[in-house]
Amino acid sequence: MVLREKLLPHADQLIEMVTTYAKSGDMAAMKIVMDRIIPPLKEEPIHVTIPKIESAADCTQAQAAVVNAVAAGELLPSEGQTMSNLIEAQRRAFETTELAQQMQQIQVEIAKMKEKRP
Repeated sequence: MVLREKLLPHADQLIEMVTTYAKSGDMAAMKIVMDRIIPPLKEEPIHVTIPKIESAADCTQAQAAVVNAVAAGELLPSEGQTMSNLIEAQRRAFETTELAQQMQQIQVEIAKMKEKRP
């Protein structure tokens, strides 16, 4: 933070200098300029076709598609892991919803049984 504050008054002059060096072919200066104009991507989109996921059961097929894509070299292992994590999160969400519905049904049945008792 202190360094930034010290450089700020000279920012215009420094930018002009780096730009001048870049224009004259200085590759280090060129990299500085290009990194500011077009910053390097932290991540890129993952392009893989997986089956549509509408239920927990669909997650198995989607996971298989990801594994196959990694095995075929269509995805990097780290990309496959990222996709697998997303699919697993979706499966858990489906499972949580399903368990909540089952619990509600059980509670309704218990309430009915209690009503029938003398």
